[in-house]
Amino acid sequence: MQYALKLLAASPFEIGLAVPNAQARKNTHQVVDLGRYPSAPAIPPSGDVAGWYFSSKGFIREPDGTMTNFAVQDGCGDVIPWAINDSGVFVGWAFNGSGCSTLVGFLRAKDGTITTVSGLEGWHNTQLRSVDAKGTAVGVYEDAGGIQRAFVRSPEGILTQFAPLANVLTIDITSSGNGTIAGSYYDPDSDQYLGFLQN
Repeated sequence: MQYALKLLAASPFEIGLAVPNAQARKNTHQVVDLGRYPSAPAIPPSGDVAGWYFSSKGFIREPDGTMTNFAVQDGCGDVIPWAINDSGVFVGWAFNGSGCSTLVGFLRAKDGTITTVSGLEGWHNTQLRSVDAKGTAVGVYEDAGGIQRAFVRSPEGILTQFAPLANVLTIDITSSGNGTIAGSYYDPDSDQYLGFLQN
């Protein structure tokens, strides 16, 4: 797949993608006990909530209140579900390896099947950061020199390095499935934080 790369001068905290919901929701809220020290960063229009506990388990809470806990590597460090699409597929990362000292990306299907993504040869500390409606996911990894770079994972599981950018900080893909990807990185030559956009 060919991408057109655009570089944007901006703070890494100003780079993001906003996709409006097709249906407006009522302005209501509900307090739910999710256990000790929960975090829930991923909430799609479907109403599913993905997150994690301080106790190393990931969870998904469906709109009817059903809670499902899961682990990617049993007994091996934190599980961090980071993003979820409208189909209930979510991505993130977990600790694994000897002494639980490295990160591995994962994709959890709606049926609970978990696929780990450790990357290509020479890749370390892989993290999946976003997934679109078609199942295309984007993430970051560290190369042999410890530099964080970005990659794309196709729905078929093919991994492709995403542009020759180094020091990638954030990366996201639009939920609609049109393939637009945005993020931010640090450019040491200019000593600036820059944004990028590919579509």
